[in-house]
Amino acid sequence: MKLKPSEPCTCEVCVGMCKRPGWPTPEEAARLMDAGLADRLMLDYWVGEPDIEVICPANPGYEGAHAWEPSGFVDALCLIGSGFGRDNPLLSGCTFFKNGLCEIHESGAKPIECRVGHHDAAIPKGSHEQVAQLWTTDEAKAVVARWKAEVE
Repeated sequence: MKLKPSEPCTCEVCVGMCKRPGWPTPEEAARLMDAGLADRLMLDYWVGEPDIEVICPANPGYEGAHAWEPSGFVDALCLIGSGFGRDNPLLSGCTFFKNGLCEIHESGAKPIECRVGHHDAAIPKGSHEQVAQLWTTDEAKAVVARWKAEVE
């Protein structure tokens, strides 16, 4: 995957990207777990054939939990589309975003989607799916299994 990291920025546009936790590579997620942060991550999904499990920073209130179940995907979209959601945990930000700053910015494990998002450099179309595809390997599935064993 060829995504160029962006410079740090605290403008409204860049900070607004923290409304949804960015997905890490499996290696980045493993580094977060190595740092003792497994309980601040959640299990998310790329819905497709087959569904892909992704470990990522949690939305507040979803630490150590599932973001949602793929079978509830339609229900989640209906809630979001209906305007319900200003206080919806699915849209409430990232557990690592505190006082206007990213707690893991300098950690070396900041998710790739967070590193490349910037107001001057839009995230390339299809990059979310590209990150999801990184989670299909045996090594990535081992990261998911490790997270489940640590938090569930």
